[in-house]
Amino acid sequence: MLFNAENSKELKEKLGLDIGAGVRMSGSGVVSTPSLCLPGAGTLIDVCWGGCVILEPPFNMNNVQIGSHVHLCRDLTIFNEPPNNWLAASPLFPGRQMPGVVVRKGPPTIIGADTWIGPGVMLKAGISIGQGCFIQAGSIVSSDVPDFSIVSGTKVRGKRLSEEIVNRAQKLRWFEYNWQNVPLDWAHPEKALDCIEQMIEDGQAHRFISWQYEDTAKDQLVFSKISEQ
Repeated sequence: MLFNAENSKELKEKLGLDIGAGVRMSGSGVVSTPSLCLPGAGTLIDVCWGGCVILEPPFNMNNVQIGSHVHLCRDLTIFNEPPNNWLAASPLFPGRQMPGVVVRKGPPTIIGADTWIGPGVMLKAGISIGQGCFIQAGSIVSSDVPDFSIVSGTKVRGKRLSEEIVNRAQKLRWFEYNWQNVPLDWAHPEKALDCIEQMIEDGQAHRFISWQYEDTAKDQLVFSKISEQ
């Protein structure tokens, strides 16, 4: 389904899912709202994402799972590498059908919750980016990244938060809730976590609304609500 001004507006009003004109979405998966995909040249095939996600075109994503509270900046590239022990290195890359060659779909590329990926980043298909990661602009990531890592260039440079804060954040799993209109002090993690913990205990924290989607033969998407808390 190719989004335009009309069907983008209709989807936002019905679901709270904001997908801009110029983005093409197909396949099947689960998405949560609210979330935002900006207008531009983007392709989403079998892509799942959580709530409070921001996607900036241009991009071309296939078989990707994205957690909640993730921001993917423009020019994200997810690349495949061909097997290095095949006779031909170039023409038989994964995903291309050729006579006599059976290409199987690999594991999904996973981007954990609470992750920021800067402009111009390249990710190898099938890797896992952990929760709370910070991937600096222009980085090339070809292997799994541990939780709360800072990646610059091609290497993990360290952790972005103290071990105490990381343990507390993972225990609370704050990213499973919608804090869009809650004035949390994000610049001071301990204060923010204090408020988050209290709101969760008081039952004032709200989870996202999730929708299952599937495309049809008529180049349309069908959405079905699967949860709301």
